[in-house]
Amino acid sequence: MKAPLSIATWLWALVLLPTVPLTAVLGYTAYQYALEREHQLTLSLIDQTEELARRAEIQIERVSGALTTLSLAQAVERHDMAALHAFARRVQQASPTLSAISLVDRDDQLVFLTLSPLGSRLPAAQLDSVHEAFRTGRPNLSRPFKSPVSNNTVVALNVPVLRHGEVLYCLRGIFSVSTLADLIRPEGLPADWLAGIFDQEGTTVARSRSPALYVGQPATPAMLEAIAHRTRAAWSGKTKEGIDTLSVVRQIGDWGWFVALAVPDRTLTAPLEHELFRFTALTLGTLALLSLTLLVLCRHIARRLDSVADDARQAISGRVPLAASTGILELDELRRSLSHADLYRQAILDQVQQRTAELRAAQQRLTEFARQQEDNIEHERLRIAREVHDQIGAIFSGVAMLLGGLPPSALSSEQRRTLDAALQQGVTTARRITAELRPPLLDDLGLQTALEELARNVLTPAQIDCQVDLAAAQCLTARQTIACYRIVQEALTNVLRHSRAAACQITGRAEPPGAYTLTITDNGQSPPAPDDHGRHFGLTSMRERALLLGGELQIEHPPGQGFLVRVILPLDTERSQDV
Repeated sequence: MKAPLSIATWLWALVLLPTVPLTAVLGYTAYQYALEREHQLTLSLIDQTEELARRAEIQIERVSGALTTLSLAQAVERHDMAALHAFARRVQQASPTLSAISLVDRDDQLVFLTLSPLGSRLPAAQLDSVHEAFRTGRPNLSRPFKSPVSNNTVVALNVPVLRHGEVLYCLRGIFSVSTLADLIRPEGLPADWLAGIFDQEGTTVARSRSPALYVGQPATPAMLEAIAHRTRAAWSGKTKEGIDTLSVVRQIGDWGWFVALAVPDRTLTAPLEHELFRFTALTLGTLALLSLTLLVLCRHIARRLDSVADDARQAISGRVPLAASTGILELDELRRSLSHADLYRQAILDQVQQRTAELRAAQQRLTEFARQQEDNIEHERLRIAREVHDQIGAIFSGVAMLLGGLPPSALSSEQRRTLDAALQQGVTTARRITAELRPPLLDDLGLQTALEELARNVLTPAQIDCQVDLAAAQCLTARQTIACYRIVQEALTNVLRHSRAAACQITGRAEPPGAYTLTITDNGQSPPAPDDHGRHFGLTSMRERALLLGGELQIEHPPGQGFLVRVILPLDTERSQDV
């Protein structure tokens, strides 16, 4: 039973209950506001990424335009490398993005580099992109590589030099990755945002944070997947440093490079945390104000309730009359009702006693009726048994006499044997029916002999050994004797059908104070299942027979110890007439 709650607790609940939907509404409003802030930040992230992609594309296009202009110079037609070298140095100086310009021929030989005098023998690096430019005749961007001159990490914009549809040379615009990093660090970008540029294979080309550690390294798996699927929407991932972020990736024109911008999750959740803090502060302040108001109200009502409780206890005991009004209508009505509590209690007790007496009388009538029905059943069984024994037995005897009086020629020997066997079977069946309806041994020789005969007839054909040992069975009334016989009969049927036992034992003893215990045990290994309808009905029948005689039936089936039925009958019941 749950502990009762004080009136102060109920008042607290009454006042705080309206705050639940109010709190929910305020919390939902704050949450929606934070989500809207997060949505606006996501849109800003997408816009910033697209702006970075446009800036990078414009810068690359400028370098590509300058190199294309250089590739169209007349010095190429004349194969005047000195003039082309001088022109390239002027182009490089005019473009602050470019660190150097080089020219590579079809034999992968570096013709010149603007950072070195013409004719210097220098190695060419990252030739895969150069080969692609010779093969496709289209400009492309290389992966990051170490410059053989400055040993800095650089990338190259490769522009093929075409004449009459043939690629003669490849002009390479070399620019440092730090230059690219400047492109992705525009003014106004929050400090905790992270930007990066990646090539078509997902290699990091530039990075706004820690470029020395990660440039030239592959991107994170999530970034590689976003690049492979050209993901347009914002997606969640992790940076190389393990920071959870919301990221957006956009392609830089048709160059095959990508710009990615990531904002840490903590930046996204900061508005929500701020709003939740404000909401919590507001809620706690409101609850504190309500608590102070409620405290005064609860003290006032609690004092009135205490006085009502004291007056009610005294009124029920009948010592003093109720005090004056409390000033609270409901409490005054409760006090007036409590003044009649003793009358109500007595009326309820009288009603309970009357209903209890009626229930006992009805139960007694049902018990007497059941006993009378059982006696009638036994009388009817006895009558039918006598009818079967006297009538059918006499008929079979007369038929046997008639058969014996027939001349030998009237029937063949085979017919005579058949009729004899049929008559013998009929006599045996009549005797069996008579014994099952009302065993003669029960009335003639007592319960011990009747049970021994029953065990031989039921269990012996199934090769189940049964021992019967009854003591003081004569102290049982006729009704109890018949009930014990029927209970044992049902129990042996269950042993035969369900227990798979090899042995059975029936014992009976008179035990103090004034009780007789009849026990049926077997050594079967299969106790009855709860849903076994047939056996369940048999057990119910045995229990009802014991209850009708004021006794009880106990059933036990310990694991591995067979099945036990124990009947306990009182010996001090009123002796009934023989049935």
